[in-house]
Amino acid sequence: MIYKLRAEVIKVVFLCISVCFSSFSQEQTDNFSNHIKSLMIDGKYKIAVQELDSILQRDTSNTNACYLLGLNYEALADYVKAVKFLSIAVRIQPNNEKFLESLGGNYYSSGLITEADTVLSRAFLLDSTSTHIQILLGEVYMNEKKWAEAGKIYSGLIAKDSGNSFFYQQLAQCYSNLGNSGEAVKYNRVAHSLNPQNLKIIIDLTYLFYIQDQLQEALDILSNGLKYYQRSPVLWKWEGDVYFKKNDFDSALNSYHRSFYCGDSSANILKSMGICLYQTQKYSYAVNFLEHSIELDPKDFITFFYLGASYKALNKLDRALYNFEIADTLLQNDFHSNVYMQMGAVYQVQNKYKKALDCYKDALRENPSDRSGIFYLAAISDKLKNYNDAQKYYKMFLDNPENPDKKLLDFAKQRMGELKNQKLKN
Repeated sequence: MIYKLRAEVIKVVFLCISVCFSSFSQEQTDNFSNHIKSLMIDGKYKIAVQELDSILQRDTSNTNACYLLGLNYEALADYVKAVKFLSIAVRIQPNNEKFLESLGGNYYSSGLITEADTVLSRAFLLDSTSTHIQILLGEVYMNEKKWAEAGKIYSGLIAKDSGNSFFYQQLAQCYSNLGNSGEAVKYNRVAHSLNPQNLKIIIDLTYLFYIQDQLQEALDILSNGLKYYQRSPVLWKWEGDVYFKKNDFDSALNSYHRSFYCGDSSANILKSMGICLYQTQKYSYAVNFLEHSIELDPKDFITFFYLGASYKALNKLDRALYNFEIADTLLQNDFHSNVYMQMGAVYQVQNKYKKALDCYKDALRENPSDRSGIFYLAAISDKLKNYNDAQKYYKMFLDNPENPDKKLLDFAKQRMGELKNQKLKN
């Protein structure tokens, strides 16, 4: 956006050339003005630079020659030299908003964002009505993550031009980064209505609906977007993610497949397909996709976890344990209890009750509120005839008023009664 704007400024700058050379006679000024004008219109910026250099060699204080030289260097993408000559012009005329605007734009193009902010803020104070200055300053604020300041700029631009989808899109991004998802959705909706084929707006709006659990709205936006971008792997992936969040794993798998066939063969898409296949109990197919995902990304603990779970479902318990152990070394802290629970279940099937007990204890340590983990600790302790521990864990399980499984609850009550009677007899 900013480069397009600067190019437009350069194309029209010849309008002020006729007043640039006050040291010339009127006839000389007119002739030279027309000459420079023609060069700039034809894009012959290097020749224009040579001509303007000759002026500065005779008159080093010619402000407008410095300004035009800066613009020609900008057109040649030589921003360092553009800044050099535009700085001279600003030093001589520090309150010329046109000079400040051009200098600020070239600072921005050079990556000197702080300097761009300083100069463009001065220009804005001098001329707060200039659309060009507002657009440039808005871009700078966005780059600096000054979301509130950028929001004010884009609100002002919308007041001038309510039909520009880009301004609404930028304002929506400001609100999103300020944590105001409601306003972000509001302005992205307007942007989408003005420009329904803009891919970034489609993705931004989908994301906002997704994080707010407005999943049907997200699917509606994606459905409309896919009319224009039928082979977009990004949109198909997003549709898969939305269906996944709805626990509609068959639809999610279909969308992930489409993303894959449209060009996304990443570890992430293979993992997503593998998890959907696991959730739909197609364990052998899940193993295939998850193993291919691991080949591309051998450090994703979630992939190893679901690979282990798939092998467990296929009763390939050694392979299951192997993948759970890898997941345990890679995973993030909030996922540890899930791995320990799965490992405990595998050891329990293998009748390795002491190892199962250790895993369930680890799971309880990581997630003390996991009621199923507490129950299995009680049951395994009971199996190993550690009756004191069994009673302790059964009591912990029963003390929770929100146990979801009535069968487990009834069993725990029965065993607690039996263990108390056994203790009394002894």
